[in-house]
Amino acid sequence: MKFTRPWDRFFSLILIGCVGILHSACTWMGSDRHFISAYESEHGELPPSSQTQASVRPTTPQTKDSPCFVVIDVPEQEIIHRKQVLVRPAQLTTNLYPGVEQWEDKQVLVQEEKSTLTIVPAVFDWVDDPAAEGGKRKVVITPAYTERRVEPAVYKTERVPRPPGPGEFHVKEQPPEYKTIETPEQIPARTERVEILCEALQTPETVRTIQRALKREGYTPGEYDGRVGNRTLKALEAFVRDRNLPDVPWSMETLRALGVPPSPAGSN
Repeated sequence: MKFTRPWDRFFSLILIGCVGILHSACTWMGSDRHFISAYESEHGELPPSSQTQASVRPTTPQTKDSPCFVVIDVPEQEIIHRKQVLVRPAQLTTNLYPGVEQWEDKQVLVQEEKSTLTIVPAVFDWVDDPAAEGGKRKVVITPAYTERRVEPAVYKTERVPRPPGPGEFHVKEQPPEYKTIETPEQIPARTERVEILCEALQTPETVRTIQRALKREGYTPGEYDGRVGNRTLKALEAFVRDRNLPDVPWSMETLRALGVPPSPAGSN
């Protein structure tokens, strides 16, 4: 390429430099681990935890030939211990339910039977009898007799209760009763050493495995592209927060909780 004017070469160099800078910026933004390595190169430590508010400091070289660790300064914490205490054991209660009262119709005596004796006198008549005095003789036509009259008993119908049947026993089981006792415990500030996945092993394939594991656990890491984007970061942070794990990027405890196989360097 020939330059006919002196300033053509100057503008060409500027153009080539801009293209190189743009290419480097795009490469850095697309890196699968720029969110850790860029922070370390500028500040010399990993981003502090948003969950435990602990500062994170690398303690070992970032190589894949040996396990990698970081030290986190965990501030003072308060832990609530909850314990179930028995208040009342299980009990059996027995209740007697009486029989059901029933009613029936019954004839009740109002007046008893009565008997009355009446004497009926004899009936006489006079007949002619020349031999009798005065020519008349008294003759019994119907002799006297005793007549008995019976007045029947008088009853009325009344509704009276019938004796109830035997009662029933009902047995009921009452479950035990518990109460929760909360005991606070102050955990002093401490320093913890946390194993992480070495930077050399933070490959796109490892990121894809983490994305699949997050999806399997019900989170939304986005596409399985092997890049740690905003959706993957938010899904990983939510998983760490829900499981109460150390809020450290690439923590081996987090990888084990996700079912991601540990690196050869981190295995004993």
